[in-house]
Amino acid sequence: MTRLLLGLTLLIILSGCGRQDPASVTQAAAGFQFPWFGTPASRASYQKEEKGLAHYLAGMVAEFEGETDTAEREYLTARKLQPENTTIATRLGSLYLRNDRLEKALELFQWVEAQAPADIKNSYLLAVLYASMERFDEAVVQYVKVLSADPGNLGALSHLADLYLLQEKLQEGIGIYEKMLESRPDSAVAHFNVGVLYAKAADWPAAIRHLKRAGELDLTNPEVFLALGACHEQAGDLSAAQGAYRQALTLEPANAVLISHMASIAYQLKDLKTAEQWLQKYLSFYPRDPNSYLRLASLWLEQERWREALSLLEGGLALQSAEGNGTDFWVMIGLAHETGAQWAQAQAAYLKGMETDPEALLPVLYAASLHHRQRHFDQAETILREGMKRHPEAPRLLNALGYLYADWGVHLEEAAALIQRALAKEPEEGAYLDSLGWAYFRQGKKEEALALIERAAARVEDSEVFEHLGQVYLSLGRLQAARKAWERALELERKETPLRNKIQSNLRRLKTGKP
Repeated sequence: MTRLLLGLTLLIILSGCGRQDPASVTQAAAGFQFPWFGTPASRASYQKEEKGLAHYLAGMVAEFEGETDTAEREYLTARKLQPENTTIATRLGSLYLRNDRLEKALELFQWVEAQAPADIKNSYLLAVLYASMERFDEAVVQYVKVLSADPGNLGALSHLADLYLLQEKLQEGIGIYEKMLESRPDSAVAHFNVGVLYAKAADWPAAIRHLKRAGELDLTNPEVFLALGACHEQAGDLSAAQGAYRQALTLEPANAVLISHMASIAYQLKDLKTAEQWLQKYLSFYPRDPNSYLRLASLWLEQERWREALSLLEGGLALQSAEGNGTDFWVMIGLAHETGAQWAQAQAAYLKGMETDPEALLPVLYAASLHHRQRHFDQAETILREGMKRHPEAPRLLNALGYLYADWGVHLEEAAALIQRALAKEPEEGAYLDSLGWAYFRQGKKEEALALIERAAARVEDSEVFEHLGQVYLSLGRLQAARKAWERALELERKETPLRNKIQSNLRRLKTGKP
């Protein structure tokens, strides 16, 4: 009977019912007379079945024509005539599912499941319905049921894998996708999705392998290359990440976020010229973005191009003044003047930053630091004390004042207490560990100082930390260790600064035996 029904459906479709009035076609289908081959005693039952099938057929035709209301009426009539027929119930449930009438669909599918638990088609539809209702665990049960009966059902495999991806059940999802790929090794979508799951599981080699294959199979999907680039980054291969991101940009050349990220990648690779090019390109998309002005200026300052940086910052400050307070610009302008050894102009810029935003910490810290390095201890103390009136527990201010006192050789007990308060808030901060170690060293607590400064040197690659470490080693008679520490400090302090001169002097005196 099923074959006869399908044959009749195809006959009606192929005969051109799509070109007729939908109502007339449905009416004709509902009136179709099936041939009778039974006995007279069962004729009444057969006629009821015949009418039910006719209305079912009429519903299919109406559904094909897009007449969903008519299709529903015909299916409901068919169900009244054949209330035990699971095929009719499944078809009506499918109609409800497509029209987002999920509760009605659920009622029918659950009824069919109770009547015919081995009906795999119904299980599949029930799984789709549960997923639509965000009842994911129940959807998984139904897909597993389908796959138990039909292990090669790629549709069920795909949907189940997607559910695992959505639920972040990583290993289950990976297993399903890998099974899918045995049958469909050239599925770009499957390679992409399993690559994402491997990435979530931090299995970077497997993620990269699948994402690469997805990119080979589908050269038009930028998300594949974005994911591949991110995985290469996580694996520590920035050059490969750069290559993947370039492929993504060929597909999305106006992706400004990615362009900005490319600048960061180039900077990490120490390719300052390329980083500059990417930042310039980003600024062509967002010419008023303040952060890009600051990033580009910082890049130029690393190259001693402080005049260019000043010009850029002054232009950016003019834009920023209309949209914000510009404090960060004043700090960067101060740094540009410092790079050019224009100390007075640098201090003026920092003071302007403090005036612009009295609550800001950065201009306070930079102004005090410049005074400190110039050995203007009184001025540095005044600035830090003023800052602490507004931010009495700011760890960077506590550390800055404590280190100032330690370096100055005054208020050493207070210096240690201030730095300890900073460390209580950020106990693994290398700069604070070094400051406290230096305060202890100035108090004559050499072993305590050594333990702290060694911890600091393990956390931060800073020339001043290694210079301090050399001093402590020297005081303990560990001359070889002192030499190694100062050599490392010299490698880190590449510019000609007073600190570099001091390190070189230390090494010369050590070499001549006059430490």
